[in-house]
Amino acid sequence: GGRFAYSGIDIEQRYTVALVSYSDMTDYGRQKVVYVQDAEAIRRYGVNKTEITAFGCTSESQAQRLGKWVLASSRFETQTVAFTVDRSGQIVTPGKVVKIMDSAFAGKRLGGRIVSATKMWVVLDKPCDAVIGDVLTVNLPNGTAASRYITNVSTVNDVQTLTVGQSFGDVPTVGANWCVDTEEVASREFAVLS
Repeated sequence: GGRFAYSGIDIEQRYTVALVSYSDMTDYGRQKVVYVQDAEAIRRYGVNKTEITAFGCTSESQAQRLGKWVLASSRFETQTVAFTVDRSGQIVTPGKVVKIMDSAFAGKRLGGRIVSATKMWVVLDKPCDAVIGDVLTVNLPNGTAASRYITNVSTVNDVQTLTVGQSFGDVPTVGANWCVDTEEVASREFAVLS
């Protein structure tokens, strides 16, 4: 149905300091704690601590890397989105990164389904505001997405065809998804959790 449900992370969950416990093998495996901070996030959100036990971690540098990862995730992964897909979406698995072009978020329609295609052009289900130089992304039969610069936009009788400057390598499947990134509006990338 094209509906996306967004949710954000509370400011209390945006950690700026991590206290990471690890087993120090240079000290007979005793528990040690590494203090890791994100100075820019502290300036923005204040001090917000989290305590982590790095299971199986035996070095201070590994514990620091874990702390940095937790703080970076907390700072940059601040929004989730839930949506349903049809059968073509079953190819996406947790861990993959997907592009979302939400017309309600973008303020205009810049995504849809492919009516027909070759390796060099795509006929869209409905016209959009694409211009030469924008980037067209399509889903290919092997489950990957391919992005190419648009070199020609042709609209005849409410049927729009976008031509790209470089071959997609494979013919996009009829009914597969497409989206256009413009200079003003770009698709958003999300990692699939489930």
